[in-house]
Amino acid sequence: NAESFSQSLKEEFNSQALSDNLDICVLAYKLMTSICHNNADNQYYAYRSCVDYLKYQAGYFLGTTEFLQSLLDRNEKLLLSLYRARQNIMTYFVTLIKESEVQLNNYRKTAILRFLQAICTFGDDGITVNQTHLHDLLELSEETQEFEFPGLISIRSKNTEVYFVPKIKEPTIGLHVEQEMVIQDAFDNSEPRKEFAEEIEFFTEQLLMFSAMCKARNYICKNAFKEMFQFGTLTNMVWDSGISLKLRAAACQLLLT
Repeated sequence: NAESFSQSLKEEFNSQALSDNLDICVLAYKLMTSICHNNADNQYYAYRSCVDYLKYQAGYFLGTTEFLQSLLDRNEKLLLSLYRARQNIMTYFVTLIKESEVQLNNYRKTAILRFLQAICTFGDDGITVNQTHLHDLLELSEETQEFEFPGLISIRSKNTEVYFVPKIKEPTIGLHVEQEMVIQDAFDNSEPRKEFAEEIEFFTEQLLMFSAMCKARNYICKNAFKEMFQFGTLTNMVWDSGISLKLRAAACQLLLT
């Protein structure tokens, strides 16, 4: 009837309007990223005027985290000032991961982890204040072979083997359950098994974040990971042809730092 047809048209219009608005947002972020690229004055201005409200759009695939990274690219002064900001963006992102464990899927959290990686380094050097602040936010402690933090993948090291605890959807109950397993069991011929693909990508980014935290001479972070990722544990991962090259590269990067 006319009423249902009118409702159908309205829903189609709203869907198209939303899609158009999202496309405009993506283009706007690309434009702002280009404007701030290698331009310290624009980076300072955008950081002061935009960060406090744009951070809420992070992880929605609009280009927000890429834009936020562009503000800090090659700008050591801004990187060093992050932890002193009135509304610390590191604290916000880590709290978001911790308190929104169910609402944030791994793809959204991966975008946030990439941003946290970026703010821990400047060229070949580490940004010690950011590395150490992130260490504290993640509640890391020394001489432990386990890592657990809400919203991130738990890790345990046993006899030079890395066990991780992905959340896998159990079809019989329709819920995600934790399942501890050796990392190699999540692969078939170096390719992630379908049910673990999202978890493996997120786990890889988590290792890269740990590596960024240890870069240069941050012994606080190095001591937090030295028992969990011992030399033999990481070399086993690096030389294991049964896991993906990307994960092996992340293990190698962590080993080098």
